[in-house]
Amino acid sequence: MNFVERLFKRLLTLLKCCNPLTEDGIGSGL
Repeated sequence: MNFVERLFKRLLTLLKCCNPLTEDGIGSGL
């Protein structure tokens, strides 16, 4: 896993914590 992927995953985690509604969209995207 490269640096960009780790950074991206961390961003997604922050988004999930801030807004649970995004979890469905992100989950289906991945």
